Amino acid sequence: MIETYGGNSTAYPQITKLIATSCKTGARIEQLVQEIASQIDAILPIKDLLPNSWF
Repeated sequence: MIETYGGNSTAYPQITKLIATSCKTGARIEQLVQEIASQIDAILPIKDLLPNSWF
């Protein structure tokens, strides 16, 4: 899939899985949602608080 769009899998190591989905039929959307949810905790800065000065 990545090769189709002009890249290669070694150029994008952050992509760990490709899940074919369909917005038209809804096929595999739930699997995609579950996979995203399982990967969120692996993103180290995801739970960092924003500084008060940003608000």
